[in-house]
Amino acid sequence: MRVLLGVFVMISALPTFTPALACTVGFPRSYSVFKSADILMRAKVANYEVIPARSEAVFSLDVVEMLSGGGKDIKRLVARWQNSTYGEPEAWLGPKEVIVGLRIVSKPSGGPMLEIVQQDCGPISILEDTPNNLALVQNERR
Repeated sequence: MRVLLGVFVMISALPTFTPALACTVGFPRSYSVFKSADILMRAKVANYEVIPARSEAVFSLDVVEMLSGGGKDIKRLVARWQNSTYGEPEAWLGPKEVIVGLRIVSKPSGGPMLEIVQQDCGPISILEDTPNNLALVQNERR
C-alpha cells in the first residue's frame, strides 16, 4: 500500500502542460509592457491572419504616426502577435485604429522580425487609438 501511495505522489507531482490554460488567473491591464517596445506607433489594422500551427497571428499595420523608434517614411509594418492565453481569435474583432508597441526579436530561422508586445496573462495589449490610451502609454514610457 505504501508503495502505491508513493507512486501516486510521484506521478501527481509531475508537471502537466496545458498551453490553453497557461494563464489561469488574468491580471489587470498594465501599461508597463510598452516600456519593452522598440517602436511605438498609431496604426490602422490592414490585415489579420491566424497561424494555428504556431499559435500566433500576423498583423499588417498601416502606419498613422510613428511615436518612437520608427522611421518617418515607413507606411506599413507586419508583426507577429501571440496572445498570452495562446488563443488567438479567428478574426480580429478589436479596434481598427490602434496603438501598438513592437519589439525587434530574432526569428527561429535567424534574422529580425517584429513582435507586438503583450502583457503576460493580461488583457490584449493592442489598444484602441484614443487620447486617453495614448496618454497612459506615453506616461508609462517616461
